[in-house]
Amino acid sequence: MNNLKLILIIATLALLGTGCAKEKKSGAPQVITPPVVNPSNPTYPVNAPPGQGPGTPGDQWAYGDTVAFKPDSLAIFNTYVGTHPLNNPTNVKLNVNLVDVGGGHFGGQIKIAYDDAGKHYEGYFAAGTGKNQKYSSYDTNHDVGLYHAQYNTWFNGGSNFTGFFQDAYGAVVLVIDQVTNQGDAQGSAYVNGSVWFKNFTQSLAPQGSQRYCWFIYAGPYDCRSTTVIKKSNAYPSDGYRRLGTFTGLAKAKAFNQ
Repeated sequence: MNNLKLILIIATLALLGTGCAKEKKSGAPQVITPPVVNPSNPTYPVNAPPGQGPGTPGDQWAYGDTVAFKPDSLAIFNTYVGTHPLNNPTNVKLNVNLVDVGGGHFGGQIKIAYDDAGKHYEGYFAAGTGKNQKYSSYDTNHDVGLYHAQYNTWFNGGSNFTGFFQDAYGAVVLVIDQVTNQGDAQGSAYVNGSVWFKNFTQSLAPQGSQRYCWFIYAGPYDCRSTTVIKKSNAYPSDGYRRLGTFTGLAKAKAFNQ
């Protein structure tokens, strides 16, 4: 009889222990996963279509304006590419296709294309044409209502432009530091500048889908630059490196104006 009572007591305690464990587990906070959106494929207004898309030769892009792009060095170009080593890249092109999404903020895309070892490559970087929406979060719901392209603006009286663009591997900043006129009756303007880049650090955690990287304040997907955000300098800060330069970009075509 004593052994039976002991067995019953042990069984009761085991059941109580299981109940406590379940209660503790059910009390853990739930992680809310926001809806998935693709920041590399924004919606374009009808007057600024997104061109022919990734994979088409740079000299046949249909929208915006395309110019030759001169990387600063093979070493820096290799760092930018990251996913495969370069041999002797040629026919390097830059395409800029932007539109004023409101208040002088320019969203859209830029592409960098090149040929190497018999293959054609394109980097496709985008800034959305909408605004940041509110979403469920643990105190990370910042910058609601700001344009996706909030920091992509002209400054210094229209003589400079800086703006962020992103793909899956990192961000680039388009810099325009010189505007020249052709001297014709239309006052056609051409611009010169550079492209700067900052690759994301490797991480097992995916980037959140509700914000572009220039609205992320910490971690591997933070691509912010104080000088671009505050327009305090013509060139980006905070770890960006210059990839190369360009000249003769047609402003009206590139900015759809």
